[in-house]
Amino acid sequence: MPRYFIQIQQDSRSSDLEALEFADAAAALEEAGAVCAGLMRGIIVASPGRAEWRLDVTDEAGELPFGFSFVAEVLD
Repeated sequence: MPRYFIQIQQDSRSSDLEALEFADAAAALEEAGAVCAGLMRGIIVASPGRAEWRLDVTDEAGELPFGFSFVAEVLD
C-alpha cells in the first residue's frame, strides 16, 4: 500500500511528518479531512482570537497531492 505523510502547521510551529498507509489517494484525502474536522473542533474550544492552520499530505515521491488551510476567528 502507498504511504502518505501528514504534516500539520500552526503559525511557525509544525508537527513531525507522520507516515500512514492508505489504499489510494482518495482514502488518504478522507482521513486528512477527518483530521481537519478534529482540529477545527479543538480550535473552537482552545483558541480565542485568531488561529491559522495548514495540513499538508505528501506522497512517497514528495509530491503534494492535497492540502487544507483554514483560519478560525472569534469576533466580538
